[in-house]
Amino acid sequence: MKITTTFRNALWDSFSLSYGFSTAYDSTGDSHTNDVSKFMKQFGAEGEVILLDQVHGDKIIQVNERFNTTVLQQADGLITNVPGKILTIKTADCVPVLLYDPVNKAIAAVHSGWRGTKDLIAVKALSFMNKAYDTNPSDTHVILGPAIKTCCYEVKDDTASYFNKYPDSLETRNGSMYLNVKLPIIKDLKDAGVNSIQNIDSCTGCSGESLCSWRMHKTRKRQYACISL
Repeated sequence: MKITTTFRNALWDSFSLSYGFSTAYDSTGDSHTNDVSKFMKQFGAEGEVILLDQVHGDKIIQVNERFNTTVLQQADGLITNVPGKILTIKTADCVPVLLYDPVNKAIAAVHSGWRGTKDLIAVKALSFMNKAYDTNPSDTHVILGPAIKTCCYEVKDDTASYFNKYPDSLETRNGSMYLNVKLPIIKDLKDAGVNSIQNIDSCTGCSGESLCSWRMHKTRKRQYACISL
């Protein structure tokens, strides 16, 4: 399947790195690596594709020169300062978050569903970058990719209860609760000192065939979010 992208940002296009958010794809197994390579080549990235066994947690893994890609590690975030490592996150409703520190030349890719969001996974990636690469939050640029929005994201009361401290993220319609999962991520990153946050405001739940949604369609398809120095 040919993978294209319509999800870019003018500010991020000016940076000295390669990144992209793909439309829906239907790859499986080893084809993930090939498809990511082809997808990112259009943005000038050629290197080693780094994938994870994503488990809706808050574990972040540091990718070094000798990182082992033969076994997928269970985690939901990646950081590196090594050129040629294509950090890749797969999503089908959850929020893909990319981070870039232009001063210390470091990057991160994070998979943040409601569980990861409640556990502050994006902030933890930022903190890990600070410890590993001396990243300053005020120097860091963040971009959030396509994800399910309040229009489509109905949640149960127990899930909603985790986000009561972010009242603007919850909406009640016809007796049901709906969540904007991006708002807590943005607020927490701002509270951590990040000033530059971009958001691609497309909903995976109602954007037609260009994006896929597990919640709406129970599909095996996924989007890629990728970043490489």
